[in-house]
Amino acid sequence: MLFKQLGGAFTQLDYSAKSPAFYANAIGQNQIIWMAEVRGEPVGFLRAKPVDDVLYCAEISVLRQHQGKRIGERLIAHFVDFARANEFAGAAGVTYEHVPWNGPYYLRLGFNLLPGDQIGPELAQIMSSEVETVLSKAGNRIVFGKRF
Repeated sequence: MLFKQLGGAFTQLDYSAKSPAFYANAIGQNQIIWMAEVRGEPVGFLRAKPVDDVLYCAEISVLRQHQGKRIGERLIAHFVDFARANEFAGAAGVTYEHVPWNGPYYLRLGFNLLPGDQIGPELAQIMSSEVETVLSKAGNRIVFGKRF
């Protein structure tokens, strides 16, 4: 709903939740999912996977009523710490460049825009995937990251 409120092409995209089976399959494919809870209730998560030599943030979400409480920031910090501790060369993700809680948010958290020469073949394949092609119709998509 948050993206749809931006109007324009964002209203045409399907932001439906993925099924529990999708996430069970993701874990079986060497993906990692961290959950954030408040009083025993799940309020957010971050899904990551190894891509090229970096840990890739494939998805992050925090329930709307819990946004603004730095839950996403703590999930991202944990993601980066995990990447460092497990000897990845960096951490990266793909996001909208100008949506305030996307590109500007990650830049504020210390990430940089990754130039093409720092994007490996697997990440380049993600950027050219069908999903990214659809998402890019709503706005410019960028690769953010930090190298260790």
